[in-house]
Amino acid sequence: MKWIICILLIFPLFTYADDLESNWKSWQSKDITTYKYNLITGAGPFGYSRYKVKVVDGVCKAKTKYIFRRTPWFWKKTSCENIMFADLYMAIRQQIEAGVHSMDITYDQKYNFVSSFSVVPDTKEEDTDWYFKVTDFKNE
Repeated sequence: MKWIICILLIFPLFTYADDLESNWKSWQSKDITTYKYNLITGAGPFGYSRYKVKVVDGVCKAKTKYIFRRTPWFWKKTSCENIMFADLYMAIRQQIEAGVHSMDITYDQKYNFVSSFSVVPDTKEEDTDWYFKVTDFKNE
């Protein structure tokens, strides 16, 4: 009986992982090298960051501003580290492997990248949930 419950709890994670890999391969197969998008990332109750990301021929440039309690900071140039699609996919994979209490993932229907992701990790610590959302994607 315990094995059945464990399998039922773990099975959705395999489904998420399979969907993730399938959509990642589909995104890569499109071979899109010039595009732009906005990204919102956040963790727990600690505010969120907004990014404007532009990729031209595989070279990334980005700006960011942090928002806490509706007080936005000014836009500033930032590294593209951890905000590119490959980085976001890797973060999702690592979270699935580390354990998930609950998770929601949505894919862009046209281009198959992850358009939104939110997770409550399987941990005893509080306020460890995190999320991201991709908006205004444009293939140029």
